[in-house]
Amino acid sequence: MGKIVLNKIQEKTKENFVKKLASGEYKTKEHKCLCGENKSLKIGNLDRYGLPLNTVMCLNCGLVRSDPYYDAKTLKSFYEIEYRSLYTGSESANESFFEDQIALGKRIIEYLERELDLSLDGKKVFEVGCGAGGILKAFKLENCDVYGCDYGEEYLKRGRKEGIKLVEGDSTNLKQFGKADLIILNHVLEHFLNSEEELSLIGSLLAKDGLLYVSVPGLLSHRKSYGSLKWYLQNAHVYSFYLSSLEYLMNKVGFRKVCGNEKIRSVFVKDNNVQPARTSFVKKILIFIFLKLSYLL
Repeated sequence: MGKIVLNKIQEKTKENFVKKLASGEYKTKEHKCLCGENKSLKIGNLDRYGLPLNTVMCLNCGLVRSDPYYDAKTLKSFYEIEYRSLYTGSESANESFFEDQIALGKRIIEYLERELDLSLDGKKVFEVGCGAGGILKAFKLENCDVYGCDYGEEYLKRGRKEGIKLVEGDSTNLKQFGKADLIILNHVLEHFLNSEEELSLIGSLLAKDGLLYVSVPGLLSHRKSYGSLKWYLQNAHVYSFYLSSLEYLMNKVGFRKVCGNEKIRSVFVKDNNVQPARTSFVKKILIFIFLKLSYLL
């Protein structure tokens, strides 16, 4: 993947976003690492679209985060107004977007069945950050009872046409549907401003022995997926993860890893006795050097 070429919708969206930052309508603030420490190493200062984005690695826990980052009001407005048009180049879900989501849903099903020898028939499935609902459509075709939530009515309308129960808003809006056997977080966790709080809420939606599927863009596999860290970094991402840093976060909020890889595809279960896994100092430094060189080259 080389330099990203923006279409007219994306160019206009980027221009409007930058104007709001410059005018102070959109605000940033210090974003401390969730481990409580502030000693960090700087990786880069721009995202894939050339937007200002300071990316750092925490020397204590190894988490990679954006700091400073947008405040909650700015982030909410960004997702409601600019996010979809900037990242997809379209203001509504076209058919190719929905079909791509269905194909992705099928790959998630294949992963779960392969890694866990899992039967999905009759399972209740929630997706937080469902977009147009195409992933849930794939699960519905497997006879699952599916529900999803996200921001952006225009995208949700597409999934509703398929008879999928989609509600606008965050995970709290899924409580009305009871407990889920499986919750999907597909390229969503990295967008959470308050990840520990959000994960705790999501955990409360899981049935006993329920599974949480987490997929995020893997930092250590970014060259295969994106070519360079320059094209990986996105202003919509609060955190960026490699598998052990993801496991650290999940452990902190009471989830234990069942399986996972550096891509990252992973499955977690609730376990309040789990202790946070730590990344060694040497590994953190080696990862930092790899990421810094990838950003510069």
